[in-house]
Amino acid sequence: MVAPSPYPTAIIDCVKNGMTNSEIVKKLKVSRVLVFRTAQRYRHLGTSDDMQRSGRPVTVTTPEAVKAVREKIRRTPERSVRKMAKEYEMSQGSMRTIVKDKLKMIPYRMQKGAFLNQKNKTFRMKKARKLLAGTKDGSHLTTLFTDEKIFTVEANKEAKIIGSSLLTIRVPVKKKKF
Repeated sequence: MVAPSPYPTAIIDCVKNGMTNSEIVKKLKVSRVLVFRTAQRYRHLGTSDDMQRSGRPVTVTTPEAVKAVREKIRRTPERSVRKMAKEYEMSQGSMRTIVKDKLKMIPYRMQKGAFLNQKNKTFRMKKARKLLAGTKDGSHLTTLFTDEKIFTVEANKEAKIIGSSLLTIRVPVKKKKF
């Protein structure tokens, strides 16, 4: 980004002192166009600020929204961009504009992994040794590897079900000969 020019403030000081544009050009050794535009803007607006530009004004990614999102991320940095967009009632694109362009941050999802402490390591080692021992006697051929777990289902209390309130579902494994 380019540093702001020191000339506009010097030009405005000269205009306040009553100097003409040609005198300012000779004194500061700057272009006539710069002096003319700066002096005209000062006389018109009364400040050295830029004139109002044309175009559609910002409605969603306002400085207040940027500040609120910055504070939310500071408090809980693991927040999802989608969830924040829903929370602030704006589109995901607008939220990404705030996070990436205005705050110069890079959104990413933290990867989850198994935390292996000593207890988990020993349990995995025992399990691996048991499976390895099963390969020696051939029982590994009857082992069924599945991504399903044994889970419990609570009975529906409103429906009339005869039996226990807790059912255990297990899948029977048939032995195959190879």
